[in-house]
Amino acid sequence: MNRFATLIWKEWRGERRSIVTLALAAALVPCLGLVIARQLVLRFGGGRYTYDDSTATIVAHLALLAVALTVGAELVPRESHRGSIALLRRLPCGLLRAFAAKLVLLLLAASAIALLAWLSACVAIGATGGPWFPRFLINRSFIISAGAPSLLLIAVLGGFTVAASTWLSRATLALPAAVLALALAALPVHVITERFPGLLLLPRELETLLWIGAVAAPIVAALSFVLGRRHGGTERRSLAVGLLAMLALSLPAYGWMSHRIAEWGRIDPEAETFRFTNLPFDDAMSDDGRFAYLTIHHEFGSLLGSDRRLQRAGSWACDGDGPTHPLQIDVADGSWREIGTAGSIVMAPKLDWVAMPARYVMVAPFDGFGCELANDRVLLDARRGVEVAKETIGSGRRPFADRSERIDLDRAYQSCFLPDGRQVWLHRGEFVTETADGSIRVLPDSSIGGDGYVPALGLGVWLPKTVGSQSVQSAVEIYDLARERRYPKITHLADLRVRSGKWIGRSIGPRPTRIATAPRWQLFDPDTGATTPAPDSVATDELFWFDDDGAALGGRNDALGRVNELFRINPELGTRERIALPPWLTGGVYKISLAARTLAGTPIVRVVWVTQDQSPTSHFARWDRTRRELRFAGDADTPQMEAIGCPDDETLLAIEGQRRLVRLRFGSAAREVVFPKPQATSEAPR
Repeated sequence: MNRFATLIWKEWRGERRSIVTLALAAALVPCLGLVIARQLVLRFGGGRYTYDDSTATIVAHLALLAVALTVGAELVPRESHRGSIALLRRLPCGLLRAFAAKLVLLLLAASAIALLAWLSACVAIGATGGPWFPRFLINRSFIISAGAPSLLLIAVLGGFTVAASTWLSRATLALPAAVLALALAALPVHVITERFPGLLLLPRELETLLWIGAVAAPIVAALSFVLGRRHGGTERRSLAVGLLAMLALSLPAYGWMSHRIAEWGRIDPEAETFRFTNLPFDDAMSDDGRFAYLTIHHEFGSLLGSDRRLQRAGSWACDGDGPTHPLQIDVADGSWREIGTAGSIVMAPKLDWVAMPARYVMVAPFDGFGCELANDRVLLDARRGVEVAKETIGSGRRPFADRSERIDLDRAYQSCFLPDGRQVWLHRGEFVTETADGSIRVLPDSSIGGDGYVPALGLGVWLPKTVGSQSVQSAVEIYDLARERRYPKITHLADLRVRSGKWIGRSIGPRPTRIATAPRWQLFDPDTGATTPAPDSVATDELFWFDDDGAALGGRNDALGRVNELFRINPELGTRERIALPPWLTGGVYKISLAARTLAGTPIVRVVWVTQDQSPTSHFARWDRTRRELRFAGDADTPQMEAIGCPDDETLLAIEGQRRLVRLRFGSAAREVVFPKPQATSEAPR
């Protein structure tokens, strides 16, 4: 028998009682425990109950943990109690080989007892009607599953329990000491994640750290035993050596975390991870056309799942581990600066994603999980980017409601343009408009009884019904912004649109089966209450979008629900004026919606169509009401974008692919990258 086998035999002689006791427990406890547990559930819980394949695996893992925490904790303390540590120092093989023998015995005992517990659990599963001996195949999937986080966690905890046993004379204190040492090692990670809530460990990073801990644990234990106990060393020297070894092995992890923090909080527009955050209210254009305000982040990867993340509303574009940053970008030269702290976003009032020029913008803090914080919200002058006011506000109030700037914030939110060019918007619970001399006039009887939001219906809005001085929320009325009057709720028309002339809606009832004849428009006179059919020439047209003057853009559906020819349609007179479309627009128009307005109120629409190969695409176009034409920005090769605003009547700023801010010109294929500024000829304006 060689020296190493002799050392293993020595360790077996010293630990055989504990190992045999654990083996008997592994053979009996899982089998009896699972059978008894199932009978108790059937007797008192009711219903059918069976175990699955994972039950035996869980039992085996528990057996591994039990061996690691019992046998591993007493390997070194028993040497001190028996006085045999002096004998190990005098052996010619040295302390390292003696410690290796202890680890080999621990691994053999843990493997054997875990296998025994697994077999015992399988017997219990078979006896209670579950699968008998689940398939045990040595294949690639099994090898991968062997590195599961649960096994790695057991290896880390067991390894540091062995290390802690070299620091103390009592085996019962090894587990608490190991937990304390691991907590101190993980303290910087905890502090970092508390300081930066969005900086969570990804699953692959967590598994990497567990692998590092599983490898580092036996190294720390070996150094603590070999260097600490040689030449008459005591537990105190083993503790000092072990702590120094833990610190040295932890330095790379701390360096990696520092690098993660730097990466997490940086702003690099040229990086591949750079993204514009896609939210309905996180961008704006100053009303003088000079600055664009946008929210950005770096998309490093998916966050580790958590309850807080599952509670977030909707799907954020910043699902990566980078925080949001509010930026002010100079449209003229592409220069930029951060206007808030990491984790904040630009907040610009915007209804239905319609980009309006803004006199003021807000910056609000978020927590990295998509949840707004009840914290200081900053109001900025959009023309200069300087702070105007700061307010701490909860989720129940509108910000800066009592300040004079509130009227400009509201103007960019819920507003519409009347046929005469006047703008009407909701301010402090009632609708207002600007007169020719610049003063503000309140529309009569337009109060909604609070500072909130009301659904829009073209030139009309739903309002609570007013009874005396009280508003009845359950009943609603329609307020015509052009006529400046309340009207009773309309119940016999769907898709109602309030116009300066007669209102228009679809008749309620079974819709025709043929797509080409689906719409049946009805005209409604709110002053007389009379409903009449729309002229036959337009009654079955698809009316995509209504202009401020009451005319609509639309046409006749084909069998596939597309409009192959676009018209300006007067639903009252039944006239149709054909609108010229660019030759590169092939296929049929599917949808038209309002995307933005210029400072003068000129509408910018998004035209969505389906090409011949059935793939949808979209482009922006400026609607010229006088010339009855759509002036498209870009050409057939222009990718889909999100509108930010119009610096002037001839150009549009848009986000391309969440990576670039570009300038498009109406009636031209020109496309200029505004931010980040092109660094190569391939990025040059075209």
